[in-house]
Amino acid sequence: MNDRNENRLGYKETKVGWIPEDWEAVKLGTIGAGIRYAIVDGPFGSNLKSIHYRDEGVPVIQSGFVTSGLFKAKKYFYVEEDLFEKQKRSAVRGGDIIMAKIGAQAGRCAIMPKTHPTSILAGNCLKISPHQKRFNTHYTTMLLHRAYAHSGLIEIKTETAQPAISLRNLKTFSLAYPPLPEQEAIAEVLGCWDEGLESLDKLIDAKKLRKKGLMQKLLTGTRRLPGFTKDWKEVRLGDVFDRVTKKNKTGCNNNLTISGPLGLINQEEYFKKRIASTDNSGYYLIKNGEFAYNKSYCNGYPLGAIKRLDRYDEGVVSTLYICFALKDGEADSNFMAQYFENGELDHEIYRVAQEGARNHGLLNITATDYFNTKITIPPTLDEQKAIAAVLETADEEIRLLEAERDALTEQKKGLMQKLLTGEVRMPEFATAV
Repeated sequence: MNDRNENRLGYKETKVGWIPEDWEAVKLGTIGAGIRYAIVDGPFGSNLKSIHYRDEGVPVIQSGFVTSGLFKAKKYFYVEEDLFEKQKRSAVRGGDIIMAKIGAQAGRCAIMPKTHPTSILAGNCLKISPHQKRFNTHYTTMLLHRAYAHSGLIEIKTETAQPAISLRNLKTFSLAYPPLPEQEAIAEVLGCWDEGLESLDKLIDAKKLRKKGLMQKLLTGTRRLPGFTKDWKEVRLGDVFDRVTKKNKTGCNNNLTISGPLGLINQEEYFKKRIASTDNSGYYLIKNGEFAYNKSYCNGYPLGAIKRLDRYDEGVVSTLYICFALKDGEADSNFMAQYFENGELDHEIYRVAQEGARNHGLLNITATDYFNTKITIPPTLDEQKAIAAVLETADEEIRLLEAERDALTEQKKGLMQKLLTGEVRMPEFATAV
């Protein structure tokens, strides 16, 4: 690959920036020229609702299938053929680009597999069908991925209650295209990175599944490690932990929230926006190594999440949280962190919560009920530590693979920046400038 962007020689300035002379700035609305309904969204409102869903028929394509950047459909809903015929404008076929239209990840997209049966779009997504004789689908998808990574495609979203892609704005959105042979060559190179990333994702998923199996066996005593035979003991949470109710009198401004995958994290860092109130003097102050339970539903944690503060030395949480610290010598902290992560407490929490008594998505469980909740744990610290060590080894394997994936992702981003802008040309096309 040769860098031919020196002094802008052989390049022209367009609405998408400086691009090679033989490239074009193309409006998305024109890449499907000659194809009927090349860029469309799902049926409007009442024309396709959940009441129309069936157990078989024409598959419905949901926006959640593509928000990972790959097409992943775990469960389909279907509609009858006659409804599909009435809404055929919103048909989608294998090889089309599917884009999430509404929600926090509006603009994320992926290609529907070529072998996928003809389907119908849900109202929360749209499709793009490039004309194959001029525009490579994979190249177009990579352009959209890059644009989303750069700005979230904010320039084509509407200002509504939740983010939504405007079809009108999408059609006038311009992207840089080289001639088709160069599009195909670039797509092939970047596709090698995609294959590597997909392999790593599969390996990470397999490692996570293996760890989940280990957790289910080791944290319930179904499987014992060699050398440990004593019966597990039943204790109350209050036997193992002290409640933390210390108010924030130190002026700590590290406002924390619980995220399922990230644990206790600074709210501004996680949500990328400032906290409305700066007065957190009435919040609970917790220290590194202490635990907090947020009763609110969060993704993957229907009864709320329990996390240990590992990321910071201290932080503050709302008094809606139940905070607690391990009593000396009563249990191993790493074991308890894994125990809570496995959701072993969910059944007991659900049992003691007052049935049907919910307030803004919070379980109506008191701190007293919480600390009276019974758990069964290994009788010795040695066994707890041994179990925690096995699970932490599995965690470390996953972290290393995720770090490798992150590094590969960054490499791909750098390469995309150069190849998709023409800053660096593929060798066989470098002489075109």
